[in-house]
Amino acid sequence: MIDGFLNILRLDSDVLRRRAYFYYMLDGKRELSGYFSSFNYADRVAKLEEMFAKYIGTDHAILTGSGGSSLELVLGGMGVRRSQKVILQAYTCNILKRIIEEYAVPVFVDVDLDSYNADLGEIRKKIVENSVILSVNTYGNPVQIDELLDIATERGSVVIEDCAHSLGSRYKGRKTGSFGEAAIFSLRKNLSVGVGGFVTTNNEKLADKIRAEQDRFDRRAVMARDIFGVGALFMKCISKNRPSRLFFLYNLYARSRQECNRMIPSLLGVNIAIEQLKRLDSDIARVRKNAKWLTKKLRNNENLILPSVCEDSFHVYTRYPVRFRRLEGCTVDEICRKLFVNGFEAGMCYHDNFLMNVGNCVKSYPNSRLVSSNMVPVGLPSSLKKEDIELLASIFEDYAG
Repeated sequence: MIDGFLNILRLDSDVLRRRAYFYYMLDGKRELSGYFSSFNYADRVAKLEEMFAKYIGTDHAILTGSGGSSLELVLGGMGVRRSQKVILQAYTCNILKRIIEEYAVPVFVDVDLDSYNADLGEIRKKIVENSVILSVNTYGNPVQIDELLDIATERGSVVIEDCAHSLGSRYKGRKTGSFGEAAIFSLRKNLSVGVGGFVTTNNEKLADKIRAEQDRFDRRAVMARDIFGVGALFMKCISKNRPSRLFFLYNLYARSRQECNRMIPSLLGVNIAIEQLKRLDSDIARVRKNAKWLTKKLRNNENLILPSVCEDSFHVYTRYPVRFRRLEGCTVDEICRKLFVNGFEAGMCYHDNFLMNVGNCVKSYPNSRLVSSNMVPVGLPSSLKKEDIELLASIFEDYAG
């Protein structure tokens, strides 16, 4: 944390602005007014859960501590047994495997090279009766969920949607998170909340079990940390959206909130989530516009493979994946470091995660191996400007040759 703070002080205003995009997603006046409108924590949580369920289009939405704790609650609530198999793609976060191993047997499949989601043909080959399919919407690109549900129905299995990257994405006009038996979300990947997740479902019995299990933490234990967050909102009010090195207040708040996956957001985090959910669609529209600009800049470079989206899908580009046909004299890690120094977030590359998932069976997943070694997913927050996109494109072109 100290190194991060020192780096912040050394950055020029443009780099700071790009790196501080979570801070710039805040609307100080709105979030502060929301915070002071009510100090009844239970009422504000109930309001957020109601808004989230309505936004996704499900009967129930339960606030949790993180995407990981959401998955734990769903697997436990469904009564998944150790003899059951949970099918998921190899190119994904290793946290999923570790959680699944506590409840069942993880079975990996390769990814499709167009969507970077699970290869449905491989799922059809590996699925057995009474399996669970964990469907990951990679970087915000929806899975072809209707075909996946057909596969599950044929084999007496169920689908859990992993929407950690895909809050707001749609398939055939319907929001991801409303198709399967349940869905899991991670707020800190889509909203300026340091911690938090959601479970959505139309199954009332499952919802009741999850609510009974979900612990409501002692808010007094973390109240002091929220001073940082309130301070950041005040600074946001008076900075008038100019680059401010005091964004580190909110950065400290967000980081301190990530220490316990089971710890749901405090009153400040809940109010921030409520206000940002109201304007999420407009933020997504700006992110998609940034993706369109970057595609236009890079589409003529033959060494770069840009995102492919099917006609029925609405991609929210939580990350914009750029894949290299060949990398000469550099690595994905080197490119990520270059992007980071220039204020861009290039994360969730999953190369090490893929290796930890499959162990010595790397050759069994050639597409995942190729993607993890040659692809850089970069964030395109709504605060970026055209000149930022031009700089980002020039960095990719320098490495692409």
